[in-house]
Amino acid sequence: MKLRHSSNNRRRAFTMIEMVGVLAVISILAGLLVPRVFSVITSAKVSAASFGISSIKSAAMMYYGKYGKLGTTNGTTITSTNLPFIGYDSNVLLREGFLDKPFDSPIGTASVQLVAAATTATAPDGTNAAFNLDGNSSYPNDAGNGSVVLQVVFSNMALEDAREINRRIDGENAILGESITGTDTLGAVKYVYSGSAQTGSVYVYLAHK
Repeated sequence: MKLRHSSNNRRRAFTMIEMVGVLAVISILAGLLVPRVFSVITSAKVSAASFGISSIKSAAMMYYGKYGKLGTTNGTTITSTNLPFIGYDSNVLLREGFLDKPFDSPIGTASVQLVAAATTATAPDGTNAAFNLDGNSSYPNDAGNGSVVLQVVFSNMALEDAREINRRIDGENAILGESITGTDTLGAVKYVYSGSAQTGSVYVYLAHK
């Protein structure tokens, strides 16, 4: 009887070692897979935001093709006194039938705005806009010859998401202005993350007139 009891103890001890081994393997696999899962989720959100931006831009181009202007809503011209005009997607494009629904970004908080064009190149701004789209210092503001600029403004966007949006929209030109310090003022995507800030505002050019 004692022999059997000793044998049972050995079998129980071996089973516990197996369980510890299995738990260790599961922990290792989880450590490897969880970051990948979050990366895939983030990538999907950025892709959805990029697609939404493209949809807004296409709708704005169709609107301009029909009316020959960007600055109007319900037949009323949007003047400089109405700028910045917030909610251009819902108040103009959706109302006129060029969109099925307002732009709803899965990352950050987004607003489609019609703002005054800046006369010179400036840092990101929510009241007037200047975009150096090609990185050519001889022409620092490619939108400066217009009166209004249509842009998407993201607030509370994570820096990594801003960089990914930048790469998706500016493509190869993203490297023109991308900085490890969290600053990009070139191309169609602009942002300035000061100091150790991990969230901030991102400005995306759509069109100007």
